[in-house]
Amino acid sequence: MKACDEYSETAQLYFDKELRGTPVAEFRAHLKGCAACRCALEEDEELSFILRQSRPLYSAPDSLQARVLRAMRDSSSEQQTDVQLSDIRSEHIPSDKSTKK
Repeated sequence: MKACDEYSETAQLYFDKELRGTPVAEFRAHLKGCAACRCALEEDEELSFILRQSRPLYSAPDSLQARVLRAMRDSSSEQQTDVQLSDIRSEHIPSDKSTKK
């Protein structure tokens, strides 16, 4: 049987319901005999419950969501333009080394 610290990733997969097959049975067997891992799993479940209960009650208005998405697109476009301009400049403007002979 693995030591508890070797189950940390397995525990997270189990908690997220992503663990399949034999590892599920092995982890459940470990949980039966390990109070520390059971306690850690219960704490994760409690935290998850609290986070679900405390999530925002309201979503952002459609107009705000649209403004944020537009700003993100604009920012992305500006960054691409900056990169493209710098590429053009470096290709067409001779460096100091090529002009000095």
